[in-house]
Amino acid sequence: MVATLLATCPGFYFRPHYFLLTLPVVALLAGCCVSGAEQIGQLAAGSTASRRTWPGVVFMLMLAANIFFNRQVWFELKPAQASRAIYGFDLFSQAEAAAALIRTNTPPDARVAVLESEPEIYFLSHRRSATGYIYTYALTELQPFARRMQKEMVRGIELAQPECVAVVVCNNLRFSRPRSDQGIFDWWSSYGTNYNLVHSFPIRPAPEDSTILIYLRKHSPSPTNPDFLNDQKEP
Repeated sequence: MVATLLATCPGFYFRPHYFLLTLPVVALLAGCCVSGAEQIGQLAAGSTASRRTWPGVVFMLMLAANIFFNRQVWFELKPAQASRAIYGFDLFSQAEAAAALIRTNTPPDARVAVLESEPEIYFLSHRRSATGYIYTYALTELQPFARRMQKEMVRGIELAQPECVAVVVCNNLRFSRPRSDQGIFDWWSSYGTNYNLVHSFPIRPAPEDSTILIYLRKHSPSPTNPDFLNDQKEP
């Protein structure tokens, strides 16, 4: 239990899917509760077979009810439909489609960079990251090392010259704040001219227009915004 809690909250963000790590422990505790209740029933004076078995019966009824109420997502919907039903948008299914495009259009040893969110694109595309930063959440938070981390990511991208860059435009998921440092996105507006936009995967329709943009390198990139790397806006 302690190990599960430590694995769930290292970043002190508590989103629903982070608690998936607790499910094995919860399942074991549920089994212990049923087993313990049955043992208490056996030890009770004048216990009958019905008293000894009621915990298991109640557990099976709760399990059957849970399966029934979740039957659509678990058994009827396709993965993309289930993702949309759970989360309300097509982010994860579109990330899988974007990864498939990257895998098809780049060699196996290609490097990829992801700006914004969705680091699963690396895993699904079977491609390694061009930099040690696999997304830009922490780089746009209100924290003193944001500019330094952005510079490190930019240097890594310019050094690796990745064959592909995925830009996730999803305003409702961006961790930046109104006063956060947006330098890395200003840098990309100029450096991105070294890449061709080959496909967009819509996540949410208008007016939000959230999408995953896939760029492929069109020539050997060169730094296009040296002022960003040379400024002194960092601790």
